[in-house]
Amino acid sequence: MMSVGGNVSIDAGGNIADLGVSLPTTWYLDNTGKVVTVGGGNLSVHSGGDILSGDYFVAKGTGTLTAGGQIAADFSVPPPYVGQPPLPVATVLAVQDGRFDVSARQGVDIGAAVDPSYTSSSASRYFVYSDAQPYSATSAVNVQSTTGDVRFGTLGSTLVGGGTDLPASLNLTAFTGGITVASGGTLFPSTIGQLNLIADQSVSLSSPTATFGMSDSDPSAMRSPTQPFAVANAHGASPLHADDTSPVRIYSVNGSVIDGVLDTSGGGSGTYGNLVDVVLPKPALIQAGQDIVNLVFDGQNLRAADITRIVAGRDIYDGQITPNGIGAGPHLVLAGPGTFDIEAGRDLGPLTNQAQLYALLQSGYRATPTGIDAIGNADNPALPHESATINVLFGVGPGVDNAAFISAYIDPASAIPGVTSGTPALIAFMEQYDAGQGLDTGLAKDKQAAQTHVGHLTAGDAWKQFQALPSYVQQLFAEQVLFSVLSRVGLDYNDSASPYYQQYARGYQAINTLFPSALGYTANNLGGGTNGANHPIATGNLDIRSTTIQTQQGGNVSILGPGGRALIGSTSAPPAIVGSYGTIVAGPGTMGILTLEQGDINIFTDQSVLLAQSRIFTEQGGNMTIWSSNGDINAGKGSKSVADTPAPNYVCDPNHYCTVDARGEVTGAGIATLQTIPGAPVSDANLVAPRGTVDAGDAGIRVSGNLNVAALHVANADHIQVTGKATGIPMVQAVNTGALTAASSAASAASQMAQDLAKNNATGSQRRWTISVQVEGFGDPGAADQKKRRGAETVGYRPNASVAVLGLGDPGDTQRRFLTREEQNRLSGS
Repeated sequence: MMSVGGNVSIDAGGNIADLGVSLPTTWYLDNTGKVVTVGGGNLSVHSGGDILSGDYFVAKGTGTLTAGGQIAADFSVPPPYVGQPPLPVATVLAVQDGRFDVSARQGVDIGAAVDPSYTSSSASRYFVYSDAQPYSATSAVNVQSTTGDVRFGTLGSTLVGGGTDLPASLNLTAFTGGITVASGGTLFPSTIGQLNLIADQSVSLSSPTATFGMSDSDPSAMRSPTQPFAVANAHGASPLHADDTSPVRIYSVNGSVIDGVLDTSGGGSGTYGNLVDVVLPKPALIQAGQDIVNLVFDGQNLRAADITRIVAGRDIYDGQITPNGIGAGPHLVLAGPGTFDIEAGRDLGPLTNQAQLYALLQSGYRATPTGIDAIGNADNPALPHESATINVLFGVGPGVDNAAFISAYIDPASAIPGVTSGTPALIAFMEQYDAGQGLDTGLAKDKQAAQTHVGHLTAGDAWKQFQALPSYVQQLFAEQVLFSVLSRVGLDYNDSASPYYQQYARGYQAINTLFPSALGYTANNLGGGTNGANHPIATGNLDIRSTTIQTQQGGNVSILGPGGRALIGSTSAPPAIVGSYGTIVAGPGTMGILTLEQGDINIFTDQSVLLAQSRIFTEQGGNMTIWSSNGDINAGKGSKSVADTPAPNYVCDPNHYCTVDARGEVTGAGIATLQTIPGAPVSDANLVAPRGTVDAGDAGIRVSGNLNVAALHVANADHIQVTGKATGIPMVQAVNTGALTAASSAASAASQMAQDLAKNNATGSQRRWTISVQVEGFGDPGAADQKKRRGAETVGYRPNASVAVLGLGDPGDTQRRFLTREEQNRLSGS
């Protein structure tokens, strides 16, 4: 059925099967060269039963499909590959300057959504896209199902000439079911384009093509009747969504978000194939009630106040993948400024690493990131240089008591003894949040405009504006306040002038407020005696062994785990891998927690932070605070000589002005705040383990500024290097064994040690002392060991002493000679 200029309405009480309806347009060029389109119309199709298969084309207008039953396939065709089941042919929607609204009560299956002028069959037949009428900026497909699932793109590449271009907006909603995107595609670039996938159950993404998501290209550079050969760049000269404040939403309320298709049979059983790269050029909110699995994510923030969130009620992890249909492995990568907020209710990790990806893809390997990365403008020169801040939470399934913490620590009317008022920080946060609402174009006038309100906000105004923020934005500031409290507590512990000298209770109080035991977290003791808990409650762990969390061009890293430990590295040293072009595929720069340009690292865990063979580094300036409530901070045993020096990389602006992107060299392992380039600021480290050990291990701790250690024990202090002031580190003093042979030498050593102690105490800081003792022998040496026999005068046994140690084990003749007769009789039992 066709109408070249009018509306079409179809109504059936039962089913509608295999119907084709077309409302096309045509165009011509007027005398000014402008395209004039004629024709089109609206389409209405209503079925009291099912709508089965069929194809519907609305070139200019609105198409409405409504089914009282389901929208599904009526027939199948032979599969494209031997051994596969027949392929159901579901309903196909075609649109250009129009939209489709599709709804059904019992499920919807849309085989494809296409622009007929953009199909590859048109190009192959006429050698060019002869018609080339593009989607419009307002083109859209909206699908919803009351019950049942929504399936989209089920025909995939089998659709003749299907192409991968989708309308400017795509909105899929399954009120009680799940959503499956069975083939990828890219939404037509539009300043008002939207992408929303909202499901009660799981959202499953897969594709034989590379990507699914939105375009950041310049719409004027797309193919059209006047430029059928046009090829658009991946990014426009300016961000396409600069004036769009609506985020992408991918929600699975009670299910999971899964990238790839799980193979349940054959040799690949248990592996995932056909992963698709989710590419989103504006902020996104991705949330699953259960797990987020194998997500290949390339997102983009545009403004300093933008927040992209990936949140799972349970776990975020990568499974085993197969190479078919993927040129990149699972990763969570964000371009642009702002915040990259990642939360797992239970475990975060394990995540795919570079070595795994290289082994899987070999010749098909592309140098794409793995792990969690903020890359600034490395892939898009139209963005600001600075990377986003990465904020990671794990084990937070029981919830976060933001209201209680805000009331106690942020409300200007509240006051906590020993805690500095948070009001100045609140004012600064709100001023910068307000300034960050505008796009950073790099122009001086825009930067000045963004700072208009900075320095003019009152405490009352800041508090009022803060209360109006979304809860997840409020939580970001609450976490900043928590880290400021924990850092202050660690410093005060070693400050004898502080009224909170040698006290941790304020830190545990702040933790208990944000993560209270009433929600299911560890109940840390605040009273007398030892703070913390003897029996921590596990809610989830972080596992990034052999992979990374890093900001590459500035930006901080914050990690909070109120019910678990952080596994940063593997116990065995991972090999460095060099790719076919001589580039380092897997090395120190792809493993550990890193801020490669200026950026702070803040970590709080309930249990231990374990580095093994990996590293936690700030490079080119960046302070560090690590707090472990009921565990250790272990710098691990990684090699100090391992190095990763990247080749020079150039970043070019739209005017082709290129500068060297000087990333810092990543060398060694352990914990470090480094100055990897001349002129980088010195940076401090504050390591706090009230109930555990701060262990420098073999990898060591290196600090370009000041180091503060507050812990029950400190181990391997000889592997700690500090340029500035060090507090809380034990003094390693080796005993002069030669002094044991002469009283004068012993007295001299004791005198010197006393002088050292007085000198150290004069600084006002308390030193812990480690005495190393060399034991050269026990008991009586045998006849064969005459060269090792010590003279009797060196034993120094005094019968009249309160306690005198004669030796270990049964005394020999030499030791018995120093006993009185009465003592010898008692020893022999006579």
